[in-house]
Amino acid sequence: ATFSSSGAGTCKVQASGAATANFLAASATQDVTIAKAASTTTFGTAPTPTYLGGNFIVSATNDSGGAITYSRVSGPCALVSGATFSSSGAGSCGVKADSAATTNYLASSAQQTVTIAKAQPTVTFGAAPTPTYLGGNFTVSATTTNTDSAGLTYSVVSGPCALVSGATFSSSGAGTCKVQASGAVTTNYLAASAQQDVTIAKAPTTTAVSAPGAVQYSDKVNLSATVSAASLSGLTGSVEFFMNGTSQGSSPINTSGVATLSPQVL
Repeated sequence: ATFSSSGAGTCKVQASGAATANFLAASATQDVTIAKAASTTTFGTAPTPTYLGGNFIVSATNDSGGAITYSRVSGPCALVSGATFSSSGAGSCGVKADSAATTNYLASSAQQTVTIAKAQPTVTFGAAPTPTYLGGNFTVSATTTNTDSAGLTYSVVSGPCALVSGATFSSSGAGTCKVQASGAVTTNYLAASAQQDVTIAKAPTTTAVSAPGAVQYSDKVNLSATVSAASLSGLTGSVEFFMNGTSQGSSPINTSGVATLSPQVL
């Protein structure tokens, strides 16, 4: 009395007894309800989207042939249409696939977590300032595409300069000062940084020369030159003396900014 099923529904079976010497033939029927089979919905490999990198698509299958509909469960995402979702930030997006019931199968569903990676922002410097040594501090400026936070921190990478505060730097000499602007990791963005070369110009100087008003032929002339600057600290070099367009020689500058030379007048 064993039967097989080819689908869900009502199976009507009959039991029949044959006629015998003393009894007529007889039969009875019975309705057997065959329940729908459970179905399974399975997601494929989760996509790997990035915030601001465009929409993403999920994919699921089932063993019932039922129509699959998708929905958002949680997280910074939204259903666009079909199996396509958009992201509104970085984090975990929970999505759901629902398979509809069919003639022979029950409905089923499955969930998947899609990790939305943080976006990579860009840090951009404005035009570099043009400071001069001993001409005061200088300030740089940079911006970031990180919409979570516009805050940047500045630092010295190399060169004759030092961070004073914020985006303001001091110079300790002429040359190339390399500075960096850095943006920290935020909820939806990765860290980012950029560098800028700031050329610190040499400090200007003035030179005053003194010489005797009149000398005798073949006498030695005591020449003196005083070099002035905003600061004599670190001032080095030499002064070359000329008479009537002819070089008479050069002399190093002392710590007071003075160079002397005593050429012989011919």
